[in-house]
Amino acid sequence: MKRYFYSAQSVERGSLVSGTVEAANEHDARLILSKRGLEWAQLRPERDLSSWITRLRLLSPPSLIDLALATRQLAVMLNSGIDVVRSLDVLQMADYGPRLNLAWSDLSNSVNKGYSLSRAMGRHPGVFSPVFVGLVKAGESSGSLVANLNSLADHLEREVRLRQKLSSALVYPAFVFLICCLAVLFLTQKVLPTLINGVFKETGTELPWITQSVVYVGNLLNSAWFYHIVLPATLFGLLFSVHYARTPGGRYRLQWILKRIPGVNLVLRAACAARFSRTMGALNACGIGLVHSLELTDMVLSDYETSRAIDKIIAGVEEGESFPELLRQSEAFPAIVIGFTELGEETGQLSSAYKHLAEMLEEEIDLLLNTLMSALEPLMIGVMGGIVGYVVIAMFLPLYQMLNGV
Repeated sequence: MKRYFYSAQSVERGSLVSGTVEAANEHDARLILSKRGLEWAQLRPERDLSSWITRLRLLSPPSLIDLALATRQLAVMLNSGIDVVRSLDVLQMADYGPRLNLAWSDLSNSVNKGYSLSRAMGRHPGVFSPVFVGLVKAGESSGSLVANLNSLADHLEREVRLRQKLSSALVYPAFVFLICCLAVLFLTQKVLPTLINGVFKETGTELPWITQSVVYVGNLLNSAWFYHIVLPATLFGLLFSVHYARTPGGRYRLQWILKRIPGVNLVLRAACAARFSRTMGALNACGIGLVHSLELTDMVLSDYETSRAIDKIIAGVEEGESFPELLRQSEAFPAIVIGFTELGEETGQLSSAYKHLAEMLEEEIDLLLNTLMSALEPLMIGVMGGIVGYVVIAMFLPLYQMLNGV
């Protein structure tokens, strides 16, 4: 049984009434309301917590690992001789999340109506990227759909590994920061008030400025206006900052700031070059032209500096200029990208050259992240030790003064 909220007109009273009704479906709910003398009912199903969670999951894009596994499974089924519609139905039965399950269902219906797979995927830009759709379309045209799907699965799996490397570098600083905050809160909220209200108050010990500063922070955290004004404003500011960072202008400013932090700029530059090489290699291997490959790669990178450089390169290639020479004129690409591009064009194996380059750059990212974390670790420990040490000194300095005065 489901519960429905209703607004209806009462035949007896001639006025609008509202309430809830339980029924198996909407049709039965209308019949129940009709027997109660209620007409022109507007029904709205009650949303429980699980339904709201499902709705939120439908709004969020699917995870790359789920998309990679589903793409690999689709390639295996097609290679085994199973038709596209039946393969999509099988994927729909697998639990790859509400967003992907909904996409597989729509793809199955669309292909059943005569749409091509790539055209049906183009209706779901939040699930399938332009590179995904482009490779599927190229596979349909050349008869190499299975090979292109396997290439897509490899591409997605490598992208997952790259993102995991970048995100794992943030785990340690975040953990240290959390421990530091918890330690300071425990000392200022539990230990220090006990000493002040007990030992110091009874002996009349005058608190030094360092202890008074910590007491001030503790009182600030306990004040009502902190929870009513400061904390909500801080949370709102964080949410607004996250939302702004997802807009084009916010993403540009965030990239501008990150690229000017020593160490971080090297990691971001190598990650962008690795994505460029991997995507260009996958597209070139599937027979997609250079200009179209650059356009699709530009959509994947979402890097403004590289995007401006790619726009100039596309214009130059269309005018007949050399691709490696255009790369050399741009400051957005490392010298190693230019060198491998020249090598690939000379040997006629550009896709293979880009594949090896992406692997080299990913190893370089590992080295850069390890180096960055090695430098960041003592810095974080020093900051944490300084904050906790400040609070500890503020606690024990009055005790020391009191003992010396005895």
